[in-house]
Amino acid sequence: MNDLSILNRNILSHIRRYLHATGRLLFCKMFFSLAVILFFFSCNPQPDKKNTTAEKTASPADVLTEKIKNDPGNPDLYFERSRWSLSMKKTAAAESDIRKALSLDSTKSDYYLLLADICFAGFRIPEAELAFKKSASLNPSNIEAFLKLAELNLYMKKYEESVANANEALRIDKHRGKI
Repeated sequence: MNDLSILNRNILSHIRRYLHATGRLLFCKMFFSLAVILFFFSCNPQPDKKNTTAEKTASPADVLTEKIKNDPGNPDLYFERSRWSLSMKKTAAAESDIRKALSLDSTKSDYYLLLADICFAGFRIPEAELAFKKSASLNPSNIEAFLKLAELNLYMKKYEESVANANEALRIDKHRGKI
């Protein structure tokens, strides 16, 4: 026996003698029953809560993958999974998904914008420029496309085009002035 169990037995023995001596035998039996039950519950290993919650909680990619299995013709699901993959720095998976979304629906400006972001992040500048321009042409009121195109042109040292794209974004946002 270890020292802790001997100490617990001695303490419980002293408490029992005290309670019995004061005429509280019934209370003593209930107290000891409760103490024993609590002691056994505290000594038994608890189930691993990480494993049980991990089984119940799926990652956003897993949820989207399941939705894609159920509806493989929905380009928005590929777009959402692509955005999630990019946020997790999984650029290959992000590019694969956005290209699948574009093959299903090539009329969405946001899809080209995400493709351009992926290409720009990978320093594939000509491809990023084409995708930004396609995004801007599909949605001429998309300020973000013009601002990112201005940033790309600035990176490529095409200053006049950069200013023209920034001015176009400002023209769309009538609450601001020209550069």
